[in-house]
Amino acid sequence: MKRRYQPNTANLSSPGASVEAAIAAASRDVLIALSPSQQTAIESAYVAALLAIPDGAAKDEGIALGQQSAAENLARRLGDGAETASGPAYVPTGEPGDYDFTPPFDSEPFGPVANFPGWGNVTPFAIELADYRLDGPDAL
Repeated sequence: MKRRYQPNTANLSSPGASVEAAIAAASRDVLIALSPSQQTAIESAYVAALLAIPDGAAKDEGIALGQQSAAENLARRLGDGAETASGPAYVPTGEPGDYDFTPPFDSEPFGPVANFPGWGNVTPFAIELADYRLDGPDAL
C-alpha cells in the first residue's frame, strides 16, 4: 500500500501487518492509558476484535505495530495540557460576550457545568496554531 499522507507522529511501517490488528492494538493501548477505569470493557472489545483476525504473522506484526504507534502517540501528547483541561471550573459572569449555560446544560441532571473549560490551552494535535489564528476578538 502506498502512503498517501505524511505521518503525524512516527514514521512506522510494517508492509505485511494486519491493519485491523494494528488498529485494535493501538486503540486498546491508548484507551486503557486514557480511561483505566474502563479496562475490563476495553479488554473485552479488544479480544473480540482479535478473534475476528486470522492467527499468523500478519496479525502478530499488526499487534506490534499498533502497540508501537500507541506508545509513540501517547509519548508525543505527554504534557500537552489535556491533563489539566477539566479546570478551572467555568463560572459565567453575566458580562457581554461571556458564555452562559443554555438548556439542557443549565440545570440538573446535565449542569450547570462546562466540560473541559481549559481545552483551549491544549496543544493542537496536527496543526500549527499560529497558522490558523484569527484577528480578534471583535469589539462588543
